[in-house]
Amino acid sequence: MTQLPFKIKPLIKELARLEDGIGENYLSTRVKEYFDLTAKERDNLIKVLKDVRKKAKDTKRHKNRESECSYFVDEEGYTCRLTQKEGYPIPVKLANIVARIGKQIIEDDGLDEKWFYQISGKKKDLSLPLIEVPASYFSSMNWLCKWGAGVIIEPGSSSKDFLRHEIQVNSCPSTEHVYTHTGWRKKDDTWIYLTASGAIGDEKIKVKLPKELERYALPLEPLNEKEAITASLEFIDIGKQSITIPLLSNVYLSSLTSLIKPMPNFVPYLYGPTGTFKTTIAFAGLSHFGEFEADKLSSFEDTANSLEKRAFILKDVLMLLDDFHPSSRYADAQIKEGIAQRIIRSSSNRTGRSRLNADSTEKGRYEPHGILMITGEEMPSVQSTLARVLLIPIGNGDIEKEKLTTSQQKSTLLPHAMSSFIHWVRNDIDNIQKQFPKEFQKLRQKAVQTETLDHLKLCEQVAFQQYAINLITDWAEQKNAMSKMEVNDLREKAWEVFIENAENLQVRLKLEDPVEQLQEIVMTLLFQGKIALKEKDTTASTMYANYLGDADSELLGYYDDEHVYFMPTALWNSVQKFCSSDGRHFPVKSNTLYRMMRDKGLLFTRGKENTTTERICGESRRLLVVKKEFVMSDEKERGDI
Repeated sequence: MTQLPFKIKPLIKELARLEDGIGENYLSTRVKEYFDLTAKERDNLIKVLKDVRKKAKDTKRHKNRESECSYFVDEEGYTCRLTQKEGYPIPVKLANIVARIGKQIIEDDGLDEKWFYQISGKKKDLSLPLIEVPASYFSSMNWLCKWGAGVIIEPGSSSKDFLRHEIQVNSCPSTEHVYTHTGWRKKDDTWIYLTASGAIGDEKIKVKLPKELERYALPLEPLNEKEAITASLEFIDIGKQSITIPLLSNVYLSSLTSLIKPMPNFVPYLYGPTGTFKTTIAFAGLSHFGEFEADKLSSFEDTANSLEKRAFILKDVLMLLDDFHPSSRYADAQIKEGIAQRIIRSSSNRTGRSRLNADSTEKGRYEPHGILMITGEEMPSVQSTLARVLLIPIGNGDIEKEKLTTSQQKSTLLPHAMSSFIHWVRNDIDNIQKQFPKEFQKLRQKAVQTETLDHLKLCEQVAFQQYAINLITDWAEQKNAMSKMEVNDLREKAWEVFIENAENLQVRLKLEDPVEQLQEIVMTLLFQGKIALKEKDTTASTMYANYLGDADSELLGYYDDEHVYFMPTALWNSVQKFCSSDGRHFPVKSNTLYRMMRDKGLLFTRGKENTTTERICGESRRLLVVKKEFVMSDEKERGDI
């Protein structure tokens, strides 16, 4: 037994190299080879060996784990780690800075939640500026470049990963939820209204808007309520009420956008020549949501994508898109027209473009939930887009400059008026949401019954605006800023204004009808002698034939006592040339135009085709057969062509 200590060591080393779960038979065999022991002594030794082996393996695992996770900062300010080499700890430098995640921020835009890390850093004795890093970007460690070229990661394929691990295991970040949009949100069964200054309804809520939108900021508690409400209502008196009443109505309606169903389905459009204070009065309306600068408004110089994203962020507020004006270059005009068409349709239809993630799964859409207001010297050219516009014409002299100046001097009161309105709505929000569908249907039906409006969208425009005026006057009366008589007078006047504006837009819509435009173009070209229509029954051998228009001009088709027979290609080419020379484009494609003519009963067809086969000068041709009145409706007034 004196040799026992010397013979146990090689046996333990051998056991340490073997896998766990070694059987009793193997140990017994090995012990017999080394020692001359009784059975009882052998069993005791086997038990001892097992305990020694287990403790050795546990110690090794602990040392490995300790070496992997043991980090420290050396005297030079380097983040370092300890590694093991031949059983000895060796320090390894990772980087010449120390960084910690102080806060993890959840940014909530109402559609997605994005995580960000707020990271502080220190380079020896120098504090580095706070930076925010998207959580998905953190593990790359490329964000270190924000601290400049002086931040150095030591060579080695694993240095970045160990540094990332060190930062995460040694950071104890707090968590902060931040909203990145304006407007209404329901949090824990409580309604709050968000702007850059915080949340009306919960002062602890934090809001973060893009820098260019930080001016959307309402006071969390209104001051001088009655004075502020009066200043807001005085806006009605700065000019023609056909302009000011719709503007004020839409300012307050915008704050209700996401609360009411259906949402407003139009875009207010201030339309008039330069020098009529379009932008100034629109800016006064916008000032209900904060203190803005006129030179920092959204414009048609911005891209369509940026405007769509901005309209998504600006929920339940007014967004102003300024200055849709003529362009000297055709390409610039087309770009502006395209932006106008897209943003008007998006805002009125409450739709956004589909987007995809990197893995081709679908993202949410940036749908607008506020009201977009546009100012411009021109109008969009497509009838279907114009139907989505609430047109507010403005001319020279319509705004009284002195009253406008007085109103501007009180602009700092307007955010307090809006804050008061938001508080008032918030206290009765459930009832407002419950009653709105009934009130809206009642007002829309009243507009339909005027019998002067035959376009349902225009009746809905009237109903939305009148509902807002009714709500505004209820609020003002309860705050003792209006008497009952003033309330009734304003409601009656507003209804007259909304109906009149809708009737004027209806007339414009009819003028913008593509079929009406085609008729006007053909009649103009005939009158100018630029096209001709030949009598249908004239044979090819006839020396003299009757023509409508100049016989030496371009032949567009034929006519008889009942119909005009247009050659489709010739007709469409003439329309395109006319529009090009007039600096515009025809609003629809040829097939859409012909379908619209069929729907109006102007196009004679056999079957599903737009054209029919006719015999002309002994030949069969596919022609558009139109009632003669389409071209000759004003013949008696114009005289013989």
